[in-house]
Amino acid sequence: GATRSPLNFRGGGDDGRATFINCVNEGKEEFSSYLSEAGANRASLERIIEEFAESHHDEVAFLLENMPKKHLREIPYEILASSITLSKRLREEAPWGGDVPLEIYLNDVLPYSCVTEPIEDWRPFLHAKFAQKAFDEAAGQASTAASIEKAALWLNENVFRELNVTYKAFYPGHHPDQGVFESMSLGYASCTGLSVILVAACRSVGIPARVAGTPSWTTDSSGESLVQDVAMHGLSKAGQNHNWVEIWYGGRWHYLGASEISEFDHTWFSNQASQAIEFNEKHGIFASSFRRTNATMFMPWKTAEDGETYFVVERTSSYTS
Repeated sequence: GATRSPLNFRGGGDDGRATFINCVNEGKEEFSSYLSEAGANRASLERIIEEFAESHHDEVAFLLENMPKKHLREIPYEILASSITLSKRLREEAPWGGDVPLEIYLNDVLPYSCVTEPIEDWRPFLHAKFAQKAFDEAAGQASTAASIEKAALWLNENVFRELNVTYKAFYPGHHPDQGVFESMSLGYASCTGLSVILVAACRSVGIPARVAGTPSWTTDSSGESLVQDVAMHGLSKAGQNHNWVEIWYGGRWHYLGASEISEFDHTWFSNQASQAIEFNEKHGIFASSFRRTNATMFMPWKTAEDGETYFVVERTSSYTS
């Protein structure tokens, strides 16, 4: 579990309306600084700009402006191209696509990564495997919110079985922030790896999703009924970290344990989450953000010297109020 601070926090929070970086009506010269950071990957980024800067300007500008410098130097053309084209297509064609606000779409559907997992081209694979089934599951719902809720619950109940990935805390080859294909090859993932899979599956069908969690619970979970859930899905002791998923619908974020059969906003860790401490770098609740924010975090099992951080928004009050 986490025993030290993983957070570089400078105040601020998230009310579901994150500050939107305007990506519209800027000339191609805006991309020159990102190209200068790309090193040997410059040709891939130039190709992205040449092919998509006009037709998919919001997507290209958002990703280049917010991706880690490491990704500028490493991300393959194919992953950026599939993220840009498939995400925009889903915004136009998915049952809920047009009702997702642009700032939510850019930050929580479009990105190819969640936290510090390896870059993988999971979107075309997961889209082909699950999109039509998710759309069919949501058909006939009375509202966009109900459609997203229904489809996301279906994904959580079916994706892990279809991909043959189950929860396990420790196993040969394990590292917590596994990518989708890494977890599939191993057959196991911890709570972070499971969360990455569910976020990816949701994004692959146009549903806004992100990883959330706490660096350190303030209390133990208790009660005999929790024993099986904890064994199957995550860590439960005070001082241990845990990750789960937030999904946007109905104008706000709702939480769900990855690979858990439960309703939104009610799971085995709800009581523990309600005792988190707002703006506390060890005991708060935070959600990942591809968009640059005023707070960065490194994974609790890493150190600041590892250099792998990700941006977060403060979410504690949504769990404690």
